[in-house]
Parts: sequence; C-alpha cells; structure tokens
Amino acid sequence: DEYSQEFVGRGSLLNDVLIDISGAVFANIIILVIYVVYKICKEIYLRYK
Repeated sequence: DEYSQEFVGRGSLLNDVLIDISGAVFANIIILVIYVVYKICKEIYLRYK
C-alpha cells in the first residue's frame, strides 16, 4: 500500500509497474491462445460439416 511505499522508496514502485506489465502481457497471451484455439476448432468443425 502507499503508506509502506513511502519508507521503501522507489524500488517498490518499480515492482508494482513490473507486476502490472507482466499481468497485462499474461492476459494478452491467454486471450491470444484462446483466439487461436477457437479459430482452429472452427476450421476443423467447418471441414467436417
């Protein structure tokens, strides 16, 4: 939280930014994987219809 960050300094701020970035990247990767799997499944489904 903000109260303890004042004592720790800028190191914790950098940590929070890295956590936010890694979280966003991880979410994007999950969305991308789901999208690719969906596209592949759709292709297979249409082929066997």
